[in-house]
Amino acid sequence: MVEGNVSEFALVSDLMVSVEVIDAEKTKAVIASSGWQQKLKSSANSHLDFNIAKHEIPELNKFLSEQGIEIFQDGIQANIRRLLF
Repeated sequence: MVEGNVSEFALVSDLMVSVEVIDAEKTKAVIASSGWQQKLKSSANSHLDFNIAKHEIPELNKFLSEQGIEIFQDGIQANIRRLLF
């Protein structure tokens, strides 16, 4: 789910990308042994939140897919601080 105007997202480089996965434990293990670990900001239950640039979203999706991670849902929220300051 994306919230906000498209023009706002075009100006924002840092996004909080929330991914809901089928197997959270497998996903956390895969992320822990990859470069994506440093971009993982939080995880709760089956939701993982990454702080990444918008050009990295397809890379993250490709990585998860190649690792056999099933994504239930994903969404993007702009980093509010970047919009306000």
